[in-house]
Order: sequence, then C-alpha cells, then structure tokens
Amino acid sequence: MKITGVEAIYVRQQQVKVQCDSGQDALIVKVTTDAGITGIGEVDSNPLGAKGVIEGPFSHTTAAGLASLIIGEDPFETEKIWRKMYRGNIYGGRRGVAIHAMSGIDIALWDIKGKALGLPVWKLLGGGFHQRLRC
Repeated sequence: MKITGVEAIYVRQQQVKVQCDSGQDALIVKVTTDAGITGIGEVDSNPLGAKGVIEGPFSHTTAAGLASLIIGEDPFETEKIWRKMYRGNIYGGRRGVAIHAMSGIDIALWDIKGKALGLPVWKLLGGGFHQRLRC
C-alpha cells in the first residue's frame, strides 16, 4: 500500500468570536492510499498555518511541504514517515504549527492502519488495559 494523496481541509464556523479559545475552526487532514483506504486526522492549533506546512511546495531538502515528502510512502511505516517529515521540514520548525501539522498526518496514518487491519486505533497503540478509572 502506498500514500497517493494528502489533503488539508480547512473548516470554520461562519463567525469566530473572541470569547472562545478553540473549536471554531480546524484543519481536517485526509490521507489517501492506492488501496482505496482513507485516513482522517485533525489539527486544531493554527489550522491555516498547518495547511501551509502540509501543502507547501518542495523548496529544498530541509524546507518541503509535508505532503510532498510522504507521497509514495507506505502508510504503515509511521516512524519512518515521522522522521522524514521532521528532517524534511527543519526550516519550518520543530515546534508549534509544524509539529501540529505532522501530528495531523500521523493521526491519519494510524486511522489507515486501523482500517486496514480491522482494529481500533486505541488497540493498535496498546491501550485498553484499564477496566475502571477514577473520576
């Protein structure tokens, strides 16, 4: 399976109010594969900034749009893809919106894995061992 597309979809309420600290706009990250499986991730911190980090064109080996770096990669190789994005966007930043954009893609990759394997992501990540939690 290979990644064939990465789309950054900006969603926003009609009116954004100063009184609210989040949840009025977001970025949905959609990663598609040649197997017909689509993964969905989300970025909340600075949606349009993250959109630029994802969709920006290749400039050089340390300043590339994240989508351009991962097209053709195996979505199951999440660690390899994370490192490739981290190295390929050093000039974009190793904190803040750049890492948030990478995380949105990473979430979508885990969604692809879960769908391909027929397992919930929490199970793939090793969760689900608590039967009860204190409030």
